[in-house]
Amino acid sequence: MRRLTFQQQVWIPLCLALASLVVVSGFGLMQVRSTSLAERERSLRYAGDMAMSIVRRYAALADSGTITVAQAKREALSQLRALRFGEDGYVAVVNSEMFSIMNPAKPETEGKYLGDYRDADGNYVYRAMAAVAKAGHGGFVDYWTPRPGSSMPIKKRSYVEPYTAWDWAFVTGAYVDDIDAAFYRSLGMAIAFLVVIGAVLSTVVVFSNRRLVRALGGSPEYAKSVVRATAAGDLTLCIQVRPNDQDSLIFQIAEMQAYLRNAVVMIQRSAHAITLAMEEIASGNLDLSQRTEEQAAALEQTAASMDDLRVAVHRNSDDAQAAADHAQEAFVTATRGNEVISTVSETMHKIAKSSSQVGEILGIIEGIAFQTNILALNAAVEAARAHDHGKGFAVVASEVRALAQRSSASSRDIESLIQKSGEQVQGGSSLATDAGRCMSQILGTVQQVDDLMKHIAQASSEQSTRIDQMARALTQMDSVTQENAALVEQAAAAAQAVRDQARELLQSVSRFTVA
Repeated sequence: MRRLTFQQQVWIPLCLALASLVVVSGFGLMQVRSTSLAERERSLRYAGDMAMSIVRRYAALADSGTITVAQAKREALSQLRALRFGEDGYVAVVNSEMFSIMNPAKPETEGKYLGDYRDADGNYVYRAMAAVAKAGHGGFVDYWTPRPGSSMPIKKRSYVEPYTAWDWAFVTGAYVDDIDAAFYRSLGMAIAFLVVIGAVLSTVVVFSNRRLVRALGGSPEYAKSVVRATAAGDLTLCIQVRPNDQDSLIFQIAEMQAYLRNAVVMIQRSAHAITLAMEEIASGNLDLSQRTEEQAAALEQTAASMDDLRVAVHRNSDDAQAAADHAQEAFVTATRGNEVISTVSETMHKIAKSSSQVGEILGIIEGIAFQTNILALNAAVEAARAHDHGKGFAVVASEVRALAQRSSASSRDIESLIQKSGEQVQGGSSLATDAGRCMSQILGTVQQVDDLMKHIAQASSEQSTRIDQMARALTQMDSVTQENAALVEQAAAAAQAVRDQARELLQSVSRFTVA
């Protein structure tokens, strides 16, 4: 089956719209005609009901004995003959034997047999009416008959209402040519309206199609083929654009294809570059991760060694502080010893001075002993001269001389001892002086040692503080290095993810074919 072109397809809505208008108009006209016929049939039914009510009233009078049945029929027919409705409507009465009982329009037919009467189409009209009456309920009968004073047959619709008690059938009729005329008149107006509307819509569709084709820049089939090729990844298709076309869909598709081609080329190049760069970054991140882990391990070992060194330096600082304390005690002891040596030296000088004074006293004692010895000699001489009278005095003089000699000998011994003691005291004083000088030197050395130990203790404390700071810094460096290692691993994972995405991007744009 041949497919419709776009130019043919754009006419389909117009044809459908016109067909819908035709159907709607026809349906409306049929509804109007049906409504008019229904109104006409209601008027016929109403006339039949009026005739039935008149007859029933007189039948009731006859049944009550007020009048006879014959009088009741005459009075009923008299009123039915005068009954009119509509423009030319009347009521006729026939029986089941198809005899005319009363017909105001054709009095000459009253009492005659009408079963053989045919209309212009050859239909037995009264036979049909009799059949409706025998059915026992009202019904309609259509036939063709001319109007009074005319020979042109016109369609007429009659309503038959039977009254079985008197074997009557009331026939009411009305011509329906005005309804058909109104229908055909409305049909002509509807056709004219449809023609005008069709012409206007056709004009609008023609101009709209031209504008649509101008806006499209070509047939939608061509645009669809171009879009299909672009969606399939073929960007090498040369799109045909009409001359001086700068705003149509085909032109915009061509522009889009050019932009897309440039974008795909740039994406492919960038994807290649990103893939290579991310591969290098991923490799570098892996190496950096390994080196960072090694550095973290080395830092951890360094931190452990620094912790041991910190403990050792703390111990050295404590030992240096203890040594400084001992040096301070030694300095205090040396100072006290220096003071004692100074006191000993002064005491030795005083002893030496006292020894010289004792020597002087011993000289005086030796002089006294010498003088006493001389006096004893003189006394002995005088005692010898005195003979017997001087014997006691001679004994005393002898004793005194012996005492003087012993005193002199003791003095000489004491002098010798004092001389030896003086020499020893002089040596002791020299030694005390030398000891004082040595103690002064020791005190200076101890003071230097104390100062040095203080400096060492202070330096050890400062070293301990700095080593603590270095240990904390190494701990922080170790923590930061561990975090850096984790970040490097994350960066490596991110680089690998970006590399995979770049590969996927490259693979996704590789379906596009560019020149």
